[in-house]
Amino acid sequence: MKKINLLYALLLILLMAGCSIPVEMGRPVALANLQAIDQNMTSQQVKNLLGEPMAVGRDNEGNQTWTWYHLRATLPVKAGVDPQMQRVTITLSLDGRVLSTAYDMSKPTE
Repeated sequence: MKKINLLYALLLILLMAGCSIPVEMGRPVALANLQAIDQNMTSQQVKNLLGEPMAVGRDNEGNQTWTWYHLRATLPVKAGVDPQMQRVTITLSLDGRVLSTAYDMSKPTE
């Protein structure tokens, strides 16, 4: 119990001292790989380029949606310093081919 309290105290001291903590979630998708995605590509071809999606869902028409996320930031976030964020969504037809691609990026990944 004393070790846990000591760890919390140490963490609090580090945060109060203004230490930056890097945070990263997901893997970045290279812009060149994203640009290589084209309509009618198979789901396996998409996986070969982008890897496994972080989230799988369905749109209103029943088509499958695959989404990749990437976030890189330093906490605490400072004014004027944007975190790097990326979201890529691929919509696949019922037969598993690319229908559309959508992405949002704060900074492109080379």
